Amino acid sequence: MGSWNGTCAITQLPIVIGDPVAVFLLVGDNRPHEPAAHCYPTEFYGPRSIQLYGEYSDYGGFDVEDGWNKEFVIRKLQEQWREVKQDSD
Repeated sequence: MGSWNGTCAITQLPIVIGDPVAVFLLVGDNRPHEPAAHCYPTEFYGPRSIQLYGEYSDYGGFDVEDGWNKEFVIRKLQEQWREVKQDSD
């Protein structure tokens, strides 16, 4: 394993360790398509959440800042997971 820089899907600028970032969770629409080496917003992917702010932590991840938007996203994801679990029971 090693560390790597990222690339912003919107600006195509490099993202290096320690850079402030705004992150959006994406969801695919389950239509068949050729997988790409990179995940860019296309007709196959769309935003799933409001933005999360943080700092790029190398290795393709980021450290999320605490705040109302983090709590909101976590709460909404938990609600959706409960619905999915109930539907599968």
